[in-house]
Amino acid sequence: MEQFTNNAFKKTKQWIDNGNIDLETDMIRIIVLNICEECQFQCPSCPRSMGYPNRKIYMDIATVRKIRERLDEIQFKGMISISGMGEPGLHPDLLEICSILYPYPIKIITNGFSDADYEHISLYANIYISVHNKMHLAYLKKKFAGINVTFRNHDILSDHCELIQTNRGGWINKNVTKNPCYFPFYKMCIDYDGSYLLCPDDWKRNSKAQDVTVYDMDIQTYFCNYLKPVKQMLLTEGRTKIPCSQCSANGTLMGDKVIEEYLCRFKKE
Repeated sequence: MEQFTNNAFKKTKQWIDNGNIDLETDMIRIIVLNICEECQFQCPSCPRSMGYPNRKIYMDIATVRKIRERLDEIQFKGMISISGMGEPGLHPDLLEICSILYPYPIKIITNGFSDADYEHISLYANIYISVHNKMHLAYLKKKFAGINVTFRNHDILSDHCELIQTNRGGWINKNVTKNPCYFPFYKMCIDYDGSYLLCPDDWKRNSKAQDVTVYDMDIQTYFCNYLKPVKQMLLTEGRTKIPCSQCSANGTLMGDKVIEEYLCRFKKE
């Protein structure tokens, strides 16, 4: 099998660690956008193989424009990851979404099997293709020949799989951890309807609250004020309460430098 060309974990960790932090909102290194609730596959590492509904629901352009407005308000210094709970390539307006969010750094995580205009999308975003079956790699390399993409080995049955598996907030199995988690200190997630989610592993939407959307609340208020009790819980009690108590993700693999900054400069008793 041809070699993959990427170590996504190291690159992402470097991105998180190397950010300059002047304001608390500068700690937001990644904002994940769930723009699509549809996918073509049911991979064993995904909740779709365990009953998660496959729905043709897409983030509308008005919500994308509102997100862009919110990013501008805080002079966002991080990266936008278009991934979430579905296959971004199935969104009929993916190219327009990228053009609206540009020139903020954009990363698209896709399985590569849709008919999206990846050639033009690559002018706005870095494209990461998750290969869930090693037998698909040759086909995908041929399909994307001449387009700047990065292939990631997400075949859990192959050697050197890069996928860090979690139970997606309790969807896949009952293996949980009570350890602290750094995700909410450097990462945010915005759902297809503009709702804020605590993190992209919350597939059950346990952190979803009425009127806590990009339309009702700006990013600074959400990240610095609304999330403060959750952050305090994660640091002092670990994952002992909903929405984090059903999660298996190792939330301390990244973000240790962000935590140091938070404890030194932004934590309020």
